[in-house]
Amino acid sequence: MDAFRKLPIRKLNPGLLQSDKDVREQFVVRKHEFATVLEVLRENIEASSCQHVLVVAPRGRGKTMLLARVAAELHTDAVLSERLLPVRFMEESQEVFNLADFWLETLFHLARESAEHNPELARELRETHADLIGRWNEETLGERALAAVLRAANRLGRQLVLMVENLQALCDTVDDDFGWRLREVLQSEPQIMLLATATSRFKKLDDAQQPFFELFRTVDLESLSTEECRELWQVISGDAVSRREMRPLEILTGGSPRLLVIVAGFGQHRSLLQLMEELVTLIDEHTEYFRNNMEVLPKTERRVYIAVIDLWQPSTTGQIAARARLDVRTASTMLGRLADRGAVIWKGSGKKRHYVAAERLYSIYYKLRRERDEAAVVQNLIRFMVAFYSEAELAEMSGEFIAEEALHTCEELEQRLATSTGIEKAVFEWQVRCIRTEALLVQKNSRAAMEAFRSAYDVFIPDNARMMSDMLHLVPDLIATGASVPDLIEILSSDKAKSDKLLPLIVALREYHTGEAERAPEEVREVAADIIERIEQRIEARASKEGSSVA
Repeated sequence: MDAFRKLPIRKLNPGLLQSDKDVREQFVVRKHEFATVLEVLRENIEASSCQHVLVVAPRGRGKTMLLARVAAELHTDAVLSERLLPVRFMEESQEVFNLADFWLETLFHLARESAEHNPELARELRETHADLIGRWNEETLGERALAAVLRAANRLGRQLVLMVENLQALCDTVDDDFGWRLREVLQSEPQIMLLATATSRFKKLDDAQQPFFELFRTVDLESLSTEECRELWQVISGDAVSRREMRPLEILTGGSPRLLVIVAGFGQHRSLLQLMEELVTLIDEHTEYFRNNMEVLPKTERRVYIAVIDLWQPSTTGQIAARARLDVRTASTMLGRLADRGAVIWKGSGKKRHYVAAERLYSIYYKLRRERDEAAVVQNLIRFMVAFYSEAELAEMSGEFIAEEALHTCEELEQRLATSTGIEKAVFEWQVRCIRTEALLVQKNSRAAMEAFRSAYDVFIPDNARMMSDMLHLVPDLIATGASVPDLIEILSSDKAKSDKLLPLIVALREYHTGEAERAPEEVREVAADIIERIEQRIEARASKEGSSVA
């Protein structure tokens, strides 16, 4: 592991100028999808007609790394290396405008790939490529280039696995007949199979009038799970973290391998608290990365994309159009293009379709740079997540005291209050009022308990880590003991300065009470989901305890 950590971890273009060994060692997630692709390729060996594969995912989800890992396997596996040869195109096939260009590009990359296996053939392919380039105006150029590719496959005794990225972008730049002519070759020539990627499931895949309809076995790359994030984090940083520590980083990156690599490289050997506190610094240091990816977008697309990341929550076309100050039709067209690029993703259908940025940190980057008040929203979320995820799970307070033990504890704290000053005094006063609230609930005096909680909220200081930690345990305990959720929401929302810093908790209570999704940033809603899970665990634990007592 020490030796591995010295290897450069690629954020972009993984596999480029890297050894197969390096690629194999760095590939620690997407193992199921990797196995699926290999299964299809194995089934294609000596098949009369090949099954072609399309890997679909927004940018940053690991498409390029998956293809690099497949290529490494085809190079090194004893059986596959004898039957299949990967031919990797560049990430952007910018020289392909028609089918002749496609087969010339295949010939170019095939010469490079075959150099190790057959140097003489590689030399001949380079010469053939140069000769055909000079015949660019001949009508038979495409057929001659394809024939050269097929002859090379026969001489190598291998089927060719053409690895073409960003198929949706390629389809937008080629001649109208490109797709149909390519489909004809792919269905009739078992020596050639296509392993392609796309940033979205573009419309031409689902239209029966289009050439790629039902041509591919589709492999979707979903966001990484918490466990997969942990595995990738440990390989990149060398630091083992718990699932609970990993969760906020999973939420902030949206389970994007690329963003996780960026954060992990910055956060090596830092604690969760240190990393979260320095997240603003990380984003600032990667300003060029975020800015450049936005500046390459055409002007109107960029305008709509900025509206999406500024809204920072799932938004309809109408809401995005209003924020971008564009008519709905134009905004809808631009959103379609951004989805094809993999810059935005959507959920739902028709008028209920909602869009968000594919890579979450872009919203945080934009908020931090836009103005002070919006940056404060980000800081509040980060501090809340530190409080919720970094502290250890504590036993619920309610039920641990008899009505007399709780009062005795309050008396002890009140005695210490008399000699305390400053923040220590404030913390003791907060704890006294919290314990009194719990004791009243244990006594089933709900009205008095809510008044005690309101009194506790009066002295609550959100920026105090101890008080925030107490609050995040107290509220689930109160609900488990029978407190009114609407009353809790009303109290927590009564002071805007405090409620802004408790947004995930308030969203959690509203969703728990109504069962309906709140309009809020995806990051906030995911934290809220974890809070709801904690509430349900508290309720289950209390019911189990009460059941045991009755028995």
